Amino acid sequence: MVNRWRIFLLLFLICTLWVSSAMAISVQAVADRNRVAVGESLNLELRVTGKPDMEPDLSALQQNWDILRRSQSSQIQIINKSISRSVIYNLTLMPKKTGTVIIPTVCFGSDCTIPLPIEVVSSPSTAKVKSSPLLLEADISPQKVVVQEQLLLRIRLLRRIDLIDGQLTEPDPVGVATVVKQLGDARSYETQRDGQIYHVIERNYAIFPQKSGILQIPALQFDGTVANGNSRFDPFSRQGQRVRRMTRPLRVEVLPLPVDLGPRPWIPATTLKLQDSWQQKIPHFVVGEPVTRTLQLSAGGVLAAQLPELQLNLPEGFKSYPDQPRREDELSNSGITGLLEQKIALIPTRP
Repeated sequence: MVNRWRIFLLLFLICTLWVSSAMAISVQAVADRNRVAVGESLNLELRVTGKPDMEPDLSALQQNWDILRRSQSSQIQIINKSISRSVIYNLTLMPKKTGTVIIPTVCFGSDCTIPLPIEVVSSPSTAKVKSSPLLLEADISPQKVVVQEQLLLRIRLLRRIDLIDGQLTEPDPVGVATVVKQLGDARSYETQRDGQIYHVIERNYAIFPQKSGILQIPALQFDGTVANGNSRFDPFSRQGQRVRRMTRPLRVEVLPLPVDLGPRPWIPATTLKLQDSWQQKIPHFVVGEPVTRTLQLSAGGVLAAQLPELQLNLPEGFKSYPDQPRREDELSNSGITGLLEQKIALIPTRP
């Protein structure tokens, strides 16, 4: 009977300790610095002692901050019959604006942190940006085009630091309807700026506006992690400083089609080439027997879908039967070349 009473008392004490530890809840927000520049990240720790009612509500935080990365660690300790439980939520944040930007109260149910003011300053001056170890650039040409004329967009990431990872947004033109084509895979090479060697990753795009108006390409954005001193020797390490770079927005005027175009097809090509070949090197015609003529049209700076089907003006005594044309876009860093191949069977009806 005594042993049962001792066991009951021991269980009661353990439960009491658990309840008291669960009731003693404290939450705290700690930032690794209180001043950052636009394009730089900071690390925020949400430290929780005890067992909170709910997971953290981050909706208010996301109004002025981008959450780039999040992780969580927990620990339970029993010291002198006292049980404590702690959880740390690690957040990597990037500010969305300049000025005094508040990290707002973050609540775990009824338990909340205290707001933290962070000073967010503008990006470095142009001179400092040019010498920055990480640059993101974008340019487009020409600055004025006609509907369906090709625009060439070049995006370059220049770095002289090691990156663990990174992600670049895709161009998403607004203002007028467009067709966007990436010109092959990204290119890698090196260039020199102000005596410094940069590794370059370059992407090229062809953009074809389908209507007149003002075409705008919003700022493109690169988010990445700069390797710390140990990361280059430890490929599995994910530690490092989060960085962001953005391009300036781009703007192009798109003019309407020429008013005197009439029924003629519109082919805004930089180069235009028409070739033909016959089924036989020297065609030999026999009444009632078909002879195939192949026409090939290539147009620089024009999508194959824009090229019209080819027609032949035949003399009397011939009938023509065209096949479905074959279309193909040929990609290069200098743009798109549209290819159209048209096979036409010609049949003489009289000598």
